[in-house]
Amino acid sequence: MAQLEPGDILVTATVRVSWLRYGHSALVVDPSEGLALESMSPGSRSTYNTVTDFAKLANFMVLRPKVDEETKAELVDYACENLYG
Repeated sequence: MAQLEPGDILVTATVRVSWLRYGHSALVVDPSEGLALESMSPGSRSTYNTVTDFAKLANFMVLRPKVDEETKAELVDYACENLYG
């Protein structure tokens, strides 16, 4: 897996439930610990999971927003404080 940074977004199109296939994404919040913030299914509470789950999928990509480090840090802080749970 590429060297991840806080604020990176992991995206995959290979998630499925029964016969339904849909995309999924997660926000990298602590790459040194391998943690991403994500909701595992529609309507479920968001939680911290490991980024290695994406590496086990058939495909995924890493999106890196083109903003300064301070803005990405603010985004991660906001997500952890307001979007967790």
